[in-house]
Amino acid sequence: MPKKKSRSKGSRSQRRREAAGESVASDTSRSALGMKWLLGIAIVSLVALVAGNWDQKKTAEDLTLSSEQSTEKSIATPAEQYRVALARNPTNDKAHYNLGLILHRQGKLDEAVSHYRRALSVSKNNYDYHNNLAAALAAQGKTEDAITHFRLALEIEPNNEKANFNLGNALFSDGQVEAAEKQFRRVIAINPKHARAHNNLAVALKQTGQLQEAYRYRNEAIRLEREQQSNQPQSN
Repeated sequence: MPKKKSRSKGSRSQRRREAAGESVASDTSRSALGMKWLLGIAIVSLVALVAGNWDQKKTAEDLTLSSEQSTEKSIATPAEQYRVALARNPTNDKAHYNLGLILHRQGKLDEAVSHYRRALSVSKNNYDYHNNLAAALAAQGKTEDAITHFRLALEIEPNNEKANFNLGNALFSDGQVEAAEKQFRRVIAINPKHARAHNNLAVALKQTGQLQEAYRYRNEAIRLEREQQSNQPQSN
């Protein structure tokens, strides 16, 4: 029999409202953290994840446009260039993936998902393809499908902290709080200074009534966040 999901108390809409926080509180809003628990859900800020994977410098390399198209290449947008590449070779998985990233950043999720899936149909064991497809599916509210692809990404790169963190967030959003707790602990094992993982683990522990441990992880999240802010270069 399939394993029954462990779900938290409260409605799905309540969990989503709790998940709306972008990050742990900084020094200037520390008092607010005492009143409101925040969950740094990556799946509500997926553009940041996607943007980090798109290397515009590879555009010309991936497209390999002919010399006759050099004028078009100089004036076309990256998206148009990838469409040209796909018109020439519909099985170009890199072009499908990179076009998917651009569409994802633009909020065109249906098209992005379509191109990610086309990329995966050509190259099934690519971590980035699974991870960003999962991110787009999560943004569409298709949490169960997102969880499936985050897990597939982790089969390829088991110790990738981003995919582990994203999977934890997706599980929490789906009401699988105990499974989410396990994922956040795994992120912390991989990167002990991951402030949002400490914060999200605190939220998950609070949901299951483990208040003493929850406060310990929340305080550590605050400490790490403060430490990271103090290490950032000061702007003039």
